[in-house]
Amino acid sequence: MSTQTAEHDAETLESAVNTVRTLPWWNGMATEPVSVERENCYIHVVRKCGSLDRPEILLFRVIPKNGMDPNYGALAEEIPEAAGIYGDLRAEFVGDTTKTCVIENVA
Repeated sequence: MSTQTAEHDAETLESAVNTVRTLPWWNGMATEPVSVERENCYIHVVRKCGSLDRPEILLFRVIPKNGMDPNYGALAEEIPEAAGIYGDLRAEFVGDTTKTCVIENVA
């Protein structure tokens, strides 16, 4: 998979989450990524099989376009809502150039 495109495309984060929730497991562990193209970044969403304590995990991988700032502050508020989680919550990102946000127990 290239850093810019995924097997499936979506217009919004919400539609990417909805799409990834309907995809079959690949190798029994994860779905193929769904990509959302933004002005300043690409966001790949993957649903993974977790453990017994955390049965489902959503991964949001943010790939900046040409060194642009993807505005992680706004994404930190937008990603939980796209996953159907509301309230006073902000996502956290890990990584250097390509950052990933993990949301557990989203089933």
